[in-house]
Amino acid sequence: MLAEDYLTLRFVQLYPVEAARQLEQFESSVAAGMIASLPAPDTANLLDCCQPSVAASILQHGSLEQAAGVMSELRTSTAFVVFRQFSPEFQMRVVDALDPLYGPRFRRILRESKQTAGSLADPYVVTLPPDVTVEQGIEMLKRNVRQVLYYVYVVDRDAKLEGVVTLKQLLMADPDAGIASVMNKQVVSISAGLTKEEFVTHPHWSQFPTLPVVDHDGIFLGALRYRILQQVIEERAHRTPPSFLPAVLLDLWQAYSLVCMWVLTELSQTVQPGSPSRTHGEGGKPPGA
Repeated sequence: MLAEDYLTLRFVQLYPVEAARQLEQFESSVAAGMIASLPAPDTANLLDCCQPSVAASILQHGSLEQAAGVMSELRTSTAFVVFRQFSPEFQMRVVDALDPLYGPRFRRILRESKQTAGSLADPYVVTLPPDVTVEQGIEMLKRNVRQVLYYVYVVDRDAKLEGVVTLKQLLMADPDAGIASVMNKQVVSISAGLTKEEFVTHPHWSQFPTLPVVDHDGIFLGALRYRILQQVIEERAHRTPPSFLPAVLLDLWQAYSLVCMWVLTELSQTVQPGSPSRTHGEGGKPPGA
């Protein structure tokens, strides 16, 4: 082993959290090259301290053999969160490359029924750790700008949801301030186990266009966006007989007053027989859709 590789290994072994902070500052392709020579257990220990989106991106830029080895070594909770962030194609490749002892656990995720908040949550959401500065956090967001929401969720090194901060707050904050000092710790979240019928009536849809989803241990699984809510609302409307339409509209108003009267108009024209059809997507939509 080269002296440089040995020093990297020892630093990762002794200071995994600090090593993770440094690794998160590099492009994923560069970071993948930096840890390519590390043993799978040490790589897993390091990526376990990274943000799930960062860990997934780094593994996708490395070899398939390394990804499969690391996924086998990660803590179960972390492994599942990282796996959900892989592209569908890479998920299939990793499952096929995994040891038979671990493969079935991940295959269950691929076969997961799209009936709960956890299965419908968008995993491709960039999060920030609480122990970096605002300046470092903004740089992390810039590298994944397409996956950034207006609300940026703060997830600790154990993948647990700790807080939320808006992009406006980040841009106005002192660059040297820590993310933990500017985030709001009072976060409204949705339980991963809620069914479609349950989470669609969540009262806080009237305040937020996206809501974070966590499991029973507080592990962040992703975010439910407005477009998912809209799909569920439309499914409910199509399943409901016209005679019950007034009750359905009342439920929708309570569930998502943010979208106001245009949603009610759309649903009325869709459900009532003989009404003219409308093109999906007409009209305005709330931010974050």
